[in-house]
Amino acid sequence: MNASYQAFVHELFPNAELIIDRFHIIQLMGRTMGTIRTQCLKQLDKHSWEYKVLKSLWRLFHKANPDAQKSRYLFGLNEYSTEQNAIDIGTDTFPAFKTAYETYIDLHDALMGRHADELKNIITNYQPNERSQDELKSFIKFLPPPLKRLAWEVLLAQGFPFLLH
Repeated sequence: MNASYQAFVHELFPNAELIIDRFHIIQLMGRTMGTIRTQCLKQLDKHSWEYKVLKSLWRLFHKANPDAQKSRYLFGLNEYSTEQNAIDIGTDTFPAFKTAYETYIDLHDALMGRHADELKNIITNYQPNERSQDELKSFIKFLPPPLKRLAWEVLLAQGFPFLLH
């Protein structure tokens, strides 16, 4: 993914085809969500429930299927709660963070399920937070030049073969 790798890879392996795998796309969206979460933390009182959830239970926001049924002791809240309830506490306060979280989960599900149409819909409707990095544009920036020239629709119409291997 690093731009400097592209230069020496093409020199050493002129016929190599650069690809971006599902892991790195999820990683980029996870970083975006983390950036927004950190910005939200700075606006909260350090003793509030929202702060405790966003600060200490951050791993829950990266979980593909949080448990909405079983209560367990959550150390950040110091009480019994479901994982979904803790996520709701963290996302209900900040619409930008809720959007980033929902986009992350939708993107994860589309990529892991290999659903090209859902992926196209997510990318087409993606609205980056003005304060966060636009990770999808960053992702496109590091595509090999031939792929950079192609529109997202063209790539997706072909089933995103370079993403869904």
